[in-house]
Amino acid sequence: MAIQSTRRAEIVHAMPFFCGQLSLIAAYLYWEVKEMTLMVCAYRLAKGEWIDLDVPSPLGGEPTLAGLEATRFNFYGSDKAKRLGLKILPQLATNNIYAEGMEELDALRAEVKILFDNLDSSDDYWPFRLGNILRAIECAKQYGDAGRVFIF
Repeated sequence: MAIQSTRRAEIVHAMPFFCGQLSLIAAYLYWEVKEMTLMVCAYRLAKGEWIDLDVPSPLGGEPTLAGLEATRFNFYGSDKAKRLGLKILPQLATNNIYAEGMEELDALRAEVKILFDNLDSSDDYWPFRLGNILRAIECAKQYGDAGRVFIF
C-alpha cells in the first residue's frame, strides 16, 4: 500500500481528531491561514478508534511543529527536495500526508532523514521540526501496523 495523500477537505470531514486538541472548525481555519504552522501528529488505531500518542520533545518544545504553512511549497515541495529523489514529502505542496503501518512509516522516515542530512550547517530552523517528524514516526512505529503519522 502506498502512502496516502489526502486533500484538506477530505480530512476535515473524515477525521474525528486533530492531535487531540483541535476541533474541526479550528483545523479548517488553521489551514486557511497561510501564516499558520504545518503540524505532525502520531497516533494509533485501536478497536476502530484513533488514539493520540504523546510524542516526546527535547527541552519542552512543541512536538507538533513541522514548519510554516508556506514550507509546504518552499521546503518540502521544493525543487531541491525533488532533486534529492523525495517522492512522499513533496506531496505536501498540494496535500496532507497520512502514513500507516511499518512500511509507510519507514519510507517517510527515510525521506525525512535525507532532508535532515542535506540541511545547510547554518540552518537552525529545520533540525527541530524534522526531529519532530522523526520522533512522531518512532512513536507510531512502537505500535507496528497500528501506528500512524499525519502531517497536515
